[in-house]
Amino acid sequence: MLLHGVRIMLQAKRLVGGVGGNTVAKSLYKNGVTRFFGSRAARDIEDLILEIEQFNVRGLLSYVSFPKGDEEMEEAAGRGFQNMFLEMQRFRERYATIVTPFASHSSEDQQ
Repeated sequence: MLLHGVRIMLQAKRLVGGVGGNTVAKSLYKNGVTRFFGSRAARDIEDLILEIEQFNVRGLLSYVSFPKGDEEMEEAAGRGFQNMFLEMQRFRERYATIVTPFASHSSEDQQ
């Protein structure tokens, strides 16, 4: 959910005047444990989100927008789609490396 929350804040920064600055987040778990994510983690997640958005525009939207029947495009898309899963795995691994160092932080470790 952290990824989604940071993405929403990034959208707000883009669209709403006066919204900006550093994003921080705090997670609350069912057992009452909290985890604080400082601005560095949020900034790294924002960078990842921007890269994912570029990936979507570059790959998926480009494919959808090309005329059907363009064989050269179909072949290029086929090659691109073969690598798409690997790219998504790389995004997941990168997100995990951003969040994992903070996994041991509890409510006592505010910053």
